[in-house]
Amino acid sequence: MHERFFYPKLAFTGMLRNKRIFLPYLLSVIVMAGMFYVLMFISTDKMIGQMPGSSQLTMLLSFGCLLVGFFSFIIMLYTNSFVMKNRQKELGVYYILGMEKRHIAYLLFFEGIYMAIAGIAGGILAGILFSKLVLLFLLKLIKLPVVMGFSVSGAGIAATAFLFAVIFIFTLILNLARIGRMKPVELLHGGESGEREPKSKIFLAVVGTAALVSGYLIANLIEDPVAALVYFLLAVFLVIIGTELLFTSGSVSVLKMLRANKKYFYKPQHFTTVSGMLYRMKQNAVGLANICILCTMVLVAVSTTLSMYAGAEDSIREMFPHDVSIRILSGEGGEDTAKKIISMAQSDAAAEGQEILDLQSYDMLSFYGTLNGDSISAENYSGTETFTGRAVTAAAYEQMTGKKADLAENEVLNMGMNQKLPADFSFAGGQYKVKDRFDGMLFGGEWLSAAEKIQLFVVKDESVLSKWAEEVTKSDKSEMVGQETDITFNLSGDDKQQLAFGDSLENKTDDSLHYIYRTKAANKQDFYITYGGFLFLGIFLGILFLVVTAMIIYYKQVSEGYDDRKRFEIMQKVGMSMEEVKSTVKAQILTVFFLPLIVAGIHVFGAFHMISRMLLLFGISNLLLFAVCTLVTLGVFSLIYALVYWSTAKTYYNIVRRN
Repeated sequence: MHERFFYPKLAFTGMLRNKRIFLPYLLSVIVMAGMFYVLMFISTDKMIGQMPGSSQLTMLLSFGCLLVGFFSFIIMLYTNSFVMKNRQKELGVYYILGMEKRHIAYLLFFEGIYMAIAGIAGGILAGILFSKLVLLFLLKLIKLPVVMGFSVSGAGIAATAFLFAVIFIFTLILNLARIGRMKPVELLHGGESGEREPKSKIFLAVVGTAALVSGYLIANLIEDPVAALVYFLLAVFLVIIGTELLFTSGSVSVLKMLRANKKYFYKPQHFTTVSGMLYRMKQNAVGLANICILCTMVLVAVSTTLSMYAGAEDSIREMFPHDVSIRILSGEGGEDTAKKIISMAQSDAAAEGQEILDLQSYDMLSFYGTLNGDSISAENYSGTETFTGRAVTAAAYEQMTGKKADLAENEVLNMGMNQKLPADFSFAGGQYKVKDRFDGMLFGGEWLSAAEKIQLFVVKDESVLSKWAEEVTKSDKSEMVGQETDITFNLSGDDKQQLAFGDSLENKTDDSLHYIYRTKAANKQDFYITYGGFLFLGIFLGILFLVVTAMIIYYKQVSEGYDDRKRFEIMQKVGMSMEEVKSTVKAQILTVFFLPLIVAGIHVFGAFHMISRMLLLFGISNLLLFAVCTLVTLGVFSLIYALVYWSTAKTYYNIVRRN
């Protein structure tokens, strides 16, 4: 009976005594469990499911649940390793006092039970308390109406409890296996063993440099947005490998160079800092590299999603220059159908008290082409130089822009996006010259993506347009290729009225009218749901990565503080003052603390081009906006990072100072 209550009590008192180790771990579990519950709550909420665009939002948040669950699993395993490392000496003492491995297993089991109950219950409670506030923040981001009422997600509670229970069981198994393999002597000496001076590893430094340079080259040489998305993971993998190897091998070389500099090395604060770091650089470097990678992930996730959200309005304006765009496909009636649709649209608008403005109707050739040197072919559109083409007559161009286009039969105006068209080219059996180039999509913008290779042409008249149409329809019989009619106009009403107008177009049952349409208001709603959802997930993942970064830094400094305490006690006994101890501590922490942040900033700068190309897939082409969002994110993150530094330095100093 006595033994039955001994181990639960010993586990509880031990956790209280080691609250410096257990409390941060518990808080991180509460944060992760709370975040997972909130995502589950929002993605399964019935009221959310009844809102417009809810399916898209639910899918995005479900993906977020998977991401947060996966990273929570990895983070808890990683953080648990720091907790166990800092407890090795304590467990070794238990062995010396007569406990067997099964008794240690009992102790770890009850500690796991306490931590699981407190962490899961605390996380779920925190998630319930903050779920409504987070939901309101999300609805504000995606510009949807506020949902009244308060509810608790049973599915969210069950999923959170199950996931984190599984994680705790897995970590317990790992801890028991780890203790089972170790001898009492190894536990007693924990992190003190193996502190030999590491050798400079030239080969690893070369491999790391090659991996890092290769990752940067991939990130900065790829221009195609789709290719950038495909090669992004390869570039990330190479940069991670390069970072790990260079921190491990390069840091040792740098410290040895500092030691070789006698003027620098033989000063109290530098001597202690450099020598202490050098002998522990193997474990130091891995932690620093992981902090650097996590900092990079935070910066990329938040800055990318923030620029997407901030640039939503610009993207909508660029991609949807008109409130309504109606397209009559090739062979669907042409001019007669256009007149009927215009009449129908005017009637529907008048019935809703709206007015049609800036009405335009023009014929346009849509086709796919492949650029081979200075020749365009419509026969094969599966290569990397394939583009989406649009062509209109000079008269249509003048109608749209109010600008005259005085062209000869063999002259064109051109706008190329993501692809440069030669000044002289051949197409449809003729030779053509680019007389001038213009900016902006102008026509067909609603139907094109900023990530595509696009070529827009203005030709002399209908005879040239028909010649081109004959060429492309000869090789491609799909309904999306050929001469089409585009009708574009604006509406005098607000977004709500424009959505109602779009519904009226969708509900028409006249089988003689065949058309497809897009409204700016509907796409604007989709844009904000998508971009707001991405920003929401970016902030969530940023918080998650920030938590684990702070945890790694904290445990790293606590662990090294205990390791350094004896060394600093000896230095104080031989004459080092308290001010010199503070100076040394400050120099050591600054050296190892801000290096990951600096390197993370370099990584973000190196990935800037590739990320900017990928953002084109989401219609974000404003590089200045992306740069500003990146700098703002870096600035805010640096402030938070500095706060973590301040608390870490204080904890480290309290450990190493001589009582």
